Amino acid sequence: MVDNKTLFTGKASLYSKYRPVYPKEFLEILRREIGFDQKWVVADIGSGTGILSRLFLENGNQVHCVEPNDDMRNESIKFNAGFSNCTTINGRAENSGLEADSINLVVAGQSFHWFNPVAAKKEFERILKPGGFTALIWNNRSGRENGLINEYDSICSKYSHSYHGTGNTRIEKETFNTFFHKGYKMLEISNDQKLNLDGLLGRYMSSSYALSPGESKYEDAVESLKKLFGKFQENGFVVIEYKTQIFFGQLK
Repeated sequence: MVDNKTLFTGKASLYSKYRPVYPKEFLEILRREIGFDQKWVVADIGSGTGILSRLFLENGNQVHCVEPNDDMRNESIKFNAGFSNCTTINGRAENSGLEADSINLVVAGQSFHWFNPVAAKKEFERILKPGGFTALIWNNRSGRENGLINEYDSICSKYSHSYHGTGNTRIEKETFNTFFHKGYKMLEISNDQKLNLDGLLGRYMSSSYALSPGESKYEDAVESLKKLFGKFQENGFVVIEYKTQIFFGQLK
């Protein structure tokens, strides 16, 4: 069985540098839909290198970054250094280490698909204050009509046998229905990423399923990505189109 805790070991710097950020419009959605403000205490579960946490830290929220992987957590500490409103915790979705009834908003960016949803829900219910909310967020590749995304996904599928698709695509709708048993809303925002060749290669290598140098077919995968870049680049860049999907609601 794969240990989700170690999936990104050795990939933290690549993840921090080459993964897409989350659009600031996300905060506006939370303000409009659930009354979010800078006084809310936020728990970022599976916080990785702190990309999502940074949005809330810059907004002035107190943020608890909960991450089980040592490499990712240490990268997050460096990335968000200087924010006095940030605490970083060695914990998991199923056992966060946070106090009961201490959190207004639980968020999980690009991480819920690694959780045990039943155990995570129980833990989120424990740490959330009455009336608190949970938001699950993914950057999903889109724009398949232009060919770039289809060919990129084909390369991932061909060379990475553990490739499981993009973002939340492997999660059944019933999982969301059960997790948000009181009901939820889903909204999405366009969110594009402009990458040079190093960026495209880095984006692939930051993935849990990416081949590593020395592995069989690694060089073939890199060569295929280089050819893909050459085919679709304009002025030295390609654009990866994303839809940031946000699922939010109350658990208790």
